[in-house]
Amino acid sequence: TILDARSIRQHIMANFEKVMLPTTPDDEKRRLLTFVVCGGGPTGCEFAAELHDLLAEDLKHYFPQSVRDMVRVVIVQSRDHVLNMMDSVISEFAERQFARSNITVVTNSRVQAITETSLRFSTKHEDGTVTEHEIPQGFVLWSTGVSLTPFTQLLCQKLPDYQKNKHAITVDAYLRVKGIRDGSVYALGDCATVEYPHLLEHINELFESAHHEGAEITRTELEMFVKNAALEFPCAAGHLQSLVDNFGHFDTNHNGTIDRSEFRSMLEYVDAKLTALPALAQVANQEGIYLGHVFNKLASLQVEHKSKDMSADRKRRSEEISVAPFTYHHHGTLAYLGRAAAADFGQGQTYKGSNLAAKYMWRSVYWSQQVSLRTRFLLMMDWIKELFFGRDLSKF
Repeated sequence: TILDARSIRQHIMANFEKVMLPTTPDDEKRRLLTFVVCGGGPTGCEFAAELHDLLAEDLKHYFPQSVRDMVRVVIVQSRDHVLNMMDSVISEFAERQFARSNITVVTNSRVQAITETSLRFSTKHEDGTVTEHEIPQGFVLWSTGVSLTPFTQLLCQKLPDYQKNKHAITVDAYLRVKGIRDGSVYALGDCATVEYPHLLEHINELFESAHHEGAEITRTELEMFVKNAALEFPCAAGHLQSLVDNFGHFDTNHNGTIDRSEFRSMLEYVDAKLTALPALAQVANQEGIYLGHVFNKLASLQVEHKSKDMSADRKRRSEEISVAPFTYHHHGTLAYLGRAAAADFGQGQTYKGSNLAAKYMWRSVYWSQQVSLRTRFLLMMDWIKELFFGRDLSKF
């Protein structure tokens, strides 16, 4: 929230002001000027980059070089690279950019404890050994993902047979909460995760339904199977269609048909593609737009349901026929890295730049995603003011 952002800035400025006191010892100065970011995802990396920009562009006018030399920014990441959800080219570029900016990146590490003055973490090395480390800190930002709020946790406890995910509410392809029989409760955004089917668990019945003559599946039979399976597993429709497009790839013996082992490879391919949706704003945005259309559609069905004495199951089937399942369209992921920007558009398409053009490319995308002309104008005015006068460091 805006209050959190103000609190973070005030904390950072307070640390610098404490450092300037003549009674502050050098060890305490170094502790106050050590800023730790827990989590190497887009949020953590962008915060570290913005913090570096604040130090390099604005605070240099107010604090001496001796103080700025004590500043240390550390990113603690549990995986082997930062931005691990992006292409490896982007991850490596980000780490090189951080190295040039003197931002320390600690990978394969998990935070064990945080006190008022220190942070303790363990690092797993390539040989399997684990070492413990403790560093002094004056500020810690936690950006390692989301967890259940008290309300969502209570909801999951009420539906123990259906809600077994420890991090989010499980919903179906229509964003309906699993376990609610009439499908009247929906969830979206970070609090929800779409449950995808594991097709490999149904390999026997799927294989039997796919072929009609002989013991193997022809291309025509596969096309018919994909058409029917897409109705039963709507969230896998796009990946199922790719099986037809890549028929020759899965036909390893090149006999023009698909046997059981080749069919297994097909289902393994689809299951591997059906991963959880990323915790991104564009996912929540698309889910919100989808649910808006769904509610409008369901409102028009209310008259029909009221005129007929329909059971909850019949209403549910009627709604599924009238409404298409949610389909996520990934538009790419963009990250600001401090006078540099990187974008991952999927399927190996990436962009990275470390010049002024990259910075303003990132800003142009950020500006275009504002919800109204008013917010775009205010954001543009803030950037113009920053260009001429720097960031506002006053407390308010």
